[in-house]
Amino acid sequence: MIKMLFAALWIVPSLASEFRFQILHTNDLHSHFEGSWVAKPEGGVQRMGGYASLISEITKFKASALARGEQTLTLDAGDFFSGTIFHVIAPNPSVPDFPEWAFFQKAGYDAVTLGNHEFDPLNRGVKTMFKKMQGGPALVSANILLPENSPLKGKVHPFIVKELHFNSQKLRVAILGLLGPDACTVSRGTRENIHFVGFDDKNSKENWRELLTLIQQQILAAKKLADIVVLVMHAGQPEDDQFASALNGVDLIIAGHTHEVYSKKVDGIPIAQAGQYGAYLGKLNLIFNLKTKKLRILNEVADRAHPIFPNVSHDRAFERAISQYKSLSHKILGPKLPPADKIIFVPDRDYIKAGRVSIDLAVLATSRIRDGIEKAGGPKVDAYFTSSGLLRSSFHRGVPVTFADVFEMFSVGFDAQGNAGSEVVVFQLQPKDFKRLIEFMEIYSHFSRTFHPAFSDSVSFRVRKWGIPFVNRIADLKLHGKSIDDLNTPIILASNSFVTKNFDFVEKKTLGLIKLRPLDMQGNPAAIRDSGLPKEFELFSLSFLQN
Repeated sequence: MIKMLFAALWIVPSLASEFRFQILHTNDLHSHFEGSWVAKPEGGVQRMGGYASLISEITKFKASALARGEQTLTLDAGDFFSGTIFHVIAPNPSVPDFPEWAFFQKAGYDAVTLGNHEFDPLNRGVKTMFKKMQGGPALVSANILLPENSPLKGKVHPFIVKELHFNSQKLRVAILGLLGPDACTVSRGTRENIHFVGFDDKNSKENWRELLTLIQQQILAAKKLADIVVLVMHAGQPEDDQFASALNGVDLIIAGHTHEVYSKKVDGIPIAQAGQYGAYLGKLNLIFNLKTKKLRILNEVADRAHPIFPNVSHDRAFERAISQYKSLSHKILGPKLPPADKIIFVPDRDYIKAGRVSIDLAVLATSRIRDGIEKAGGPKVDAYFTSSGLLRSSFHRGVPVTFADVFEMFSVGFDAQGNAGSEVVVFQLQPKDFKRLIEFMEIYSHFSRTFHPAFSDSVSFRVRKWGIPFVNRIADLKLHGKSIDDLNTPIILASNSFVTKNFDFVEKKTLGLIKLRPLDMQGNPAAIRDSGLPKEFELFSLSFLQN
């Protein structure tokens, strides 16, 4: 009896010091309201994700936690916008809807940070989009620098503090947001007058010391108001490792940007990321010891990324909203474009985006756009090129590709008038400049986590792994089967403005070694401008539909 009494006296204080709660998290949703095709390990594909299913699962997990007396924080690590036909709605001033934000409101998110793609619609679209943002989760970003007239003024905070309750105990949780250096790099052409501490837009340089100093200051400020700090950042590995190693006072990191599924520890700090497109819902069952001040994840690693399959329950009201958004998207895109469900082609092989885009996908995308330019009445282009990071999805053998799927593949960017899709530009380069550009793109791809060059089938070359950059690394460079060294007239090239806006980046990164001098169609030096051609998703579709 005495032993049992002592045991009870030991257990009760122990339980009283344990605060349990739950975090649900997403990242890189990219406007995928209807989910996406995902390859199965055993072969074939399956549909995963879908916001109506996500809402249902979030609601279920919250209810389950509440039944245990636990509260839930629901967080998103950025890039919730841009990626499907649905994203044409929010930046459009003629309609009041912001579908992505409506999802966050319906699902009951607590905080969201900004990703690089939230700036895709340029200042005009960003201003429109965030004017529509009323209520819902807090927007957190500790390193953002806003101009005085920004629509985000007063709507974005370095961090917020949420108070949770469990067994008559209270826990204050600070949620701090940031945009990582790589995400700053890839968005420098779209952010215009919005900047971020830790990245010098003018000189395209990361400044880790400046960024870490700022975030450490914000963590110290948050710690005065909260018991634990959760860093919700649009940055993935290896940047998340660097933050975990360098910062003091962070208890948990929710990552994004690299579209990966993982749960790991770096220097004792738990880090989790939940993939892409809502195919997985991150789920962390947490316990915080109020005495030792230590945070621990209770559920097994395999249980921390919950797959969202189409056979789970759906939120019927939001399912109806998705259908209405889809009709509105087509109306905004215009009646001249194919309906969203129009089948463009059926692939006879897999064209997979996994890590770096496969050669097959890169060649298919760029070659079909090149063909589409001529079919649309444009000039006969020698080569089309882009960054494989701008090819946003996969095509699967035997699965019909609809116009909505093609739009998803080429969904990045808006033009100066606010229309979806980057402008297609046509210009000329001297053969030696084209060769230098290829040399730069090939070597830069080994330093960038998101860039890898993609060329139409009219271009071929070999890479000598042992070669010296800009000397002998690129070999046998040919255009239409002819050696580039045998050409003495300008080459007609085409790309999208998302890529060509960064031509100055080439000169800066090479310290002036490469100076690209674009020519107009008359062979005169000129700035690259919109060619007036249809967008990439239109040209790709046209190459199949107009035979």
